[in-house]
Amino acid sequence: MNNSLKILENLKKVVMPTLQIIDFRKNLLESFDFFNLNFAELLEMHLENNQIGKVENICNCTFPKLRELHLENNQLETIDLRNLANMPTLEALYLSNCRLISDDNLISIIDGLWFDDRQPNARAILCRLPNLSQLHLQNNLLEVFSMVGMNLPKLELLYLRNTPS
Repeated sequence: MNNSLKILENLKKVVMPTLQIIDFRKNLLESFDFFNLNFAELLEMHLENNQIGKVENICNCTFPKLRELHLENNQLETIDLRNLANMPTLEALYLSNCRLISDDNLISIIDGLWFDDRQPNARAILCRLPNLSQLHLQNNLLEVFSMVGMNLPKLELLYLRNTPS
């Protein structure tokens, strides 16, 4: 059964020092603001199957043990991987069945996962995800795919099925 939760308020004011899993899947969330979230023991975050069009302030949160981030089946068109640098233990990133697309004004590391071309060190960011072993990008609107300059020593699964490229 689906819930109809549309807005999450004041999550940053919640103190849950032992929280390990957040599961907001199958709701009607349109955005998710990570600003000042600090869940030191969080292992998994499930935001899939919502209507999330933007992920905000992901660089202003602390998830030192996060292993899985599920954003699949949402309305995302872009996501900036620079903002994932505060998740060094991230093993699996799920972005399938979104609307990730190309944009000629930005440099892409993996198309649809954008780095602003004004940021000279942008290409180094994925290297800050040394434990990333799964990257799910299937069923998006990607037209170009490039991993030039990437160093992902633990990447085992790269899913790109059903993309235009």
